[in-house]
Amino acid sequence: MPGMRPGGRRLRPLPEVRREVELLYARIMVDHSRTHRRRGLTALLVLPLGMLIPLYRTGFAPAALVVCAGVWALFAGLWALGSVLARRRHRRYSGLLRAAGITWPPG
Repeated sequence: MPGMRPGGRRLRPLPEVRREVELLYARIMVDHSRTHRRRGLTALLVLPLGMLIPLYRTGFAPAALVVCAGVWALFAGLWALGSVLARRRHRRYSGLLRAAGITWPPG
């Protein structure tokens, strides 16, 4: 691959193209960070429907409902943490692109 050299377990950009690679990576990270909220929220809304299957088989006992609520709360907490990290990543890489004079996403 032109502009790359082996560096341990992965390719490393040559010094003359390192800035271009960093800006490409920043564009990828901005695009990826914008998808986290929607994907995770969809999963959080579908999860209770999936938990209805075991609840239906075991009965809607209070203990089973508490376990399902705990599972949902765990996933909601992980989604919230992921959203915070995605927002930080988006701010960081958007700032890097703005400093380079790149408007991303285009349009």
